Amino acid sequence: MAEIKVVIKEPKLTATTKVIEASEETLQSIIGDETEAIYVAPYVIDAGKDRHIIFVVDCVGKIKQLKPNISIPHYGEILMGTIIAVLVDEKTGTYIDMPASIAEATIEYMNNNSVKKEKHRYEDEDSSVTIYHRW
Repeated sequence: MAEIKVVIKEPKLTATTKVIEASEETLQSIIGDETEAIYVAPYVIDAGKDRHIIFVVDCVGKIKQLKPNISIPHYGEILMGTIIAVLVDEKTGTYIDMPASIAEATIEYMNNNSVKKEKHRYEDEDSSVTIYHRW
């Protein structure tokens, strides 16, 4: 399996690049078994022609009360737990190596939107659950 450069951000830490195997199993070993890919629009992070960034997260991170990581103001969303930013080839749907310029833009976006508050109230629209986080 090919290796690719990705950006990984842990809650309360700075985003960094890392080389990992380009497989679902590797992503799950870092994030957990229940992963979700969140499409990042080109106006948020421009990955160039025929490519886009996805943020791979734990799909039940809010229910598990994982620590908040970054805010995505464009979507009105806060992502919880570890996040892996992966570059995807739109034509083949495969994960591809992230060039340094895109990695730098991704790191800047993630660090600038890092959640720093001590408290946050989250209301889950789907399940009518209100969860208060304290970290």
